[in-house]
Amino acid sequence: MVRKRVLFMMLFMFVVVLLSLVSGVLEISKEPVIDVIVPETNQKAVYDFKIKNLGIDDNFMIYSLVGVNMWPNNSFHIVSGQTTNLRVEMWPEKAIIDKRGSFPFTYKIKNSFGDIQEDDIFIKIVNLKDAIEINSYTVDLESDKAVIFVKNKVSLPFDNIKARFVSSFFDFEEEFSLDKYGKKEFEVLINKESIKNLTAGSYIIITDIETYDTKERIENSFRFTEKQEISSGESKKGILISRTEVKKINEGNLYSIVQINIQKNIISRLFTTFNAEPVDVERDGFIVNYKFQQEIGPAETFMVRATTSWLYPLILLFAVIFIGYLTKTYVTAFLVLRKRAVFVKTKGGEFALKISVVVRAKKFLEKITIVDKIPDLVKVHERFSTHEPDKIDEKNRRLEWYIDSLQPGEERIFSYIIYSKVYPIGKFEIPQATGVFEREGKIHETNSNKVFFVTEPRK
Repeated sequence: MVRKRVLFMMLFMFVVVLLSLVSGVLEISKEPVIDVIVPETNQKAVYDFKIKNLGIDDNFMIYSLVGVNMWPNNSFHIVSGQTTNLRVEMWPEKAIIDKRGSFPFTYKIKNSFGDIQEDDIFIKIVNLKDAIEINSYTVDLESDKAVIFVKNKVSLPFDNIKARFVSSFFDFEEEFSLDKYGKKEFEVLINKESIKNLTAGSYIIITDIETYDTKERIENSFRFTEKQEISSGESKKGILISRTEVKKINEGNLYSIVQINIQKNIISRLFTTFNAEPVDVERDGFIVNYKFQQEIGPAETFMVRATTSWLYPLILLFAVIFIGYLTKTYVTAFLVLRKRAVFVKTKGGEFALKISVVVRAKKFLEKITIVDKIPDLVKVHERFSTHEPDKIDEKNRRLEWYIDSLQPGEERIFSYIIYSKVYPIGKFEIPQATGVFEREGKIHETNSNKVFFVTEPRK
C-alpha cells in the first residue's frame, strides 16, 4: 500500500514537471515598427511580435526589469500550437532616456505557472536634431536656384512639420511630412545680386522646425564652390585734360590679386597724375610703364585713373611768352622807336614818301645803332633833310645811323625820302626800324611800330 502511494506521488510529480516544461516553450520573432525613441516627441518605440505557443494553452505576460515600461502590461492567452500577433510599445524610464545611443535590454515573458522565457531587444535613443538631417546641395556662382533636402534618419515618421530655412542664399518656409527614413527636396530661387559679394567656401543653413508640439533648431553647412573670373574695361576721354580709366572687376567668388599696366611717354608722364600709387615703374626708351596691383574680393572693382593735363604745358608756354613779352616791353622801355610815313608830291608825278624815325631814350643808353630797311621797288633820294645815314647798304637795302649815347628823355629824328616811278596800288607796307643799344654792359634790341600806307588809283 505504501509502495503504491510512493509510486503515485512520483508519477504525479513527473507529470507536473513535464507539463511545466511543455507550457514554457515559446517560439518568438519580432519586427521593429519604430525602434527609436526621440524624447522631444514623446512617441514610444514599437515592435510587432509573433509568438507561437509550443506548449499547452496558457496565459502569458511580457515585461522588463531593466527600467523599460512595456505595453500591453496585462496577460494575454495563447492556445497551444497557435501564433499570436502582438504589438508591443516601449518607453524607457528617465535614467535611461537621458542617455543617447543604442540601448539593448532583456525582456521577459512569464506564463501562469511562473515560468519565464527571456529574449533580447534594443531601442535607439536620439535627439530630434540628430533624427532629421537638413542641408543643401552644392551651390555655384552660376546657379539660379538652390536645392534643400530634409532627410528622416530614423524609423519614426514626422507629421505636420513646419520649417523655416535661412542662409545667406535664401530664406523661406515650408510645411510637410516625412515618412520613416523618408526624404523631401525643395527648390528655391537665388537672387544673384545678393550673392555676388560672397566668397567661396562653407555656409551655414539654419532651420527652425516645429513638430510633435516641440521646436528645434538644426544647423548644417553646405559648399559654395569656387570660381575665379576677372573682367577688364578701359575708357578714354578728354583732349586738353585726357583721362584714361582702366578697371578690373572680380566676377568670381574668390579674392584675387589683379594687375593694371599703363604706358606713358617721357613727355606726357611729366603732366600725368594717378589716383593710386604704382607698385613698379619701368622705363624702356621713350616709354614709361606703370604697374598697379591690388587684391579685390567678389564683386569689387580696382580702378586706376590716369589724368594727363596739357593745360600745364600750355600755361607754361603762355607764361614763357608772357615773360618774353614783359622782358621785351621792359627792354624796349629803354629806347622807343616810332616810325611814320607821309606822302610827298613830286613834279614828275612819281610816288614818294617821307619816312621819319623818331628815337627817344628813357634811360641813359650808349653805342646805339638804328637800322631801317628800304622797301622793295623804291629808291632812296640822295638828299636827306636831317642826319644823313652813317652807312647806306645798297646790297642789303639798309640805312644805319650810329649814336654814341643818349640821355634820359633825349630824342633824335632821322628822315629820308623814298620814291618810285611805279605807282603802287593798295596797301604799301614799310618795314619796322630796329634799334640796338648797350645799357649797363648788356646789349639790347628794340623795334619800331609797323607802318602801312594805302594808295588809290590815280585819275
